[in-house]
Amino acid sequence: MSRYLRAAVLLALIPAAVSLSLSQTNPDLRTYFTDYIGLSDDQIAAIRNGDAVTKKLQSRTADEIFVFGAVYIGLPAISGAFLPEPITSG
Repeated sequence: MSRYLRAAVLLALIPAAVSLSLSQTNPDLRTYFTDYIGLSDDQIAAIRNGDAVTKKLQSRTADEIFVFGAVYIGLPAISGAFLPEPITSG
């Protein structure tokens, strides 16, 4: 894949990633954490403070493992994209 095609694909994906990150401010997120994941108020507060929180979830069978993890990272909005040069061998 050419360098320009990769850059075009990445630039096309940035608005989608930004829109997904904006949807995380939904007030129903607390409801999701409490009702579906089973987090306590202390665990939700820890996420808001930037601490990583993990919880082992109930699996369907004994040979499956489901783990939930969340951390809040407060970053300024993306104003532009910087694409690194591809690494080429030799």
